[in-house]
Amino acid sequence: MDQYKLYRENNSVVNARLNKYINTMVNYLPGGLPRFLVLLLPSAGLYIGVFVFNYCPLEMANQWFAPMLVVLYVLLSALCSQYLLNNNMFTANTEVVFGGLNIINLGVISTMLISLFEINELNYLIFISLGLVCASLTYYQQFKTGILTIPRIGQTELLLILACIVFLSNLKPANDYYNLPIGSFILFDVVILLISFGFLLYALRLLVATKNVTYGAWLFIGSVVITTIFAALSLSLVQAIAVVSIYCAIYAIKLKTATLLDGLERSAGLFTPLVLITAYFMESLYPRNTFIILMAYLGFNLLMFCYRTFARQKTASEQE
Repeated sequence: MDQYKLYRENNSVVNARLNKYINTMVNYLPGGLPRFLVLLLPSAGLYIGVFVFNYCPLEMANQWFAPMLVVLYVLLSALCSQYLLNNNMFTANTEVVFGGLNIINLGVISTMLISLFEINELNYLIFISLGLVCASLTYYQQFKTGILTIPRIGQTELLLILACIVFLSNLKPANDYYNLPIGSFILFDVVILLISFGFLLYALRLLVATKNVTYGAWLFIGSVVITTIFAALSLSLVQAIAVVSIYCAIYAIKLKTATLLDGLERSAGLFTPLVLITAYFMESLYPRNTFIILMAYLGFNLLMFCYRTFARQKTASEQE
């Protein structure tokens, strides 16, 4: 554990310019802060912010609050990550947690846009699912190469672009433009579809660039496709996003564990898509019950796998 080193190829356009300011800010922070406190701070701030967003009584305030929350999350996440790196606190344990939280947080952020625009729910769910698959496949590439490669236009850039779009929606001309009817869609739906197409191309590029793609990646992609389709048919949009997000987070954590600990590739599991298929054909299994079953299973699976991973890492560290 003490010899752990994070191998990263950071090609991000924003991070290259942001890091010099972040490094300056890190120098003003006190040393010796608890590792997991620093790691969990961005996520905790995001969850509190989303809770406030959902219960804010002023509808217009959400149009300002949402983009500011996203920008704050991006900055806080970069600050905490750099703090961990500068203080040699970015261990294998923290990277496993970071990988899972990264996927879940993308899902949490995506729920805010639902109430801000009259979006097509199926298009939006496809957009979210493709984005989560791309984020997960980035960890798959790390598993295969040993290097976490961050693209030029990646998660940070996309979050900031979406924040700008929401921020500009406060201006009436821009808001009218976003809601411009195009057939049965609005312009914002078209933008979402174009970004989804970009996600698809990026996923294909990752798979082509990664040598010896094994069954695990294809099984994961197929499972997410089935999960997305039947979640759209059986659950509400927010419930579907929650299920897909945690399902992808579990796969990301398994990839991180394989990369950092034992090299054993694991599947994301078939329980989730099978339950959704069953729920669609069984009218007696109501959507609310289906969602409770899935969240209980996924949540327990996530926690138990993290616990077993930490236990194995601790054992391996003691044997060195």
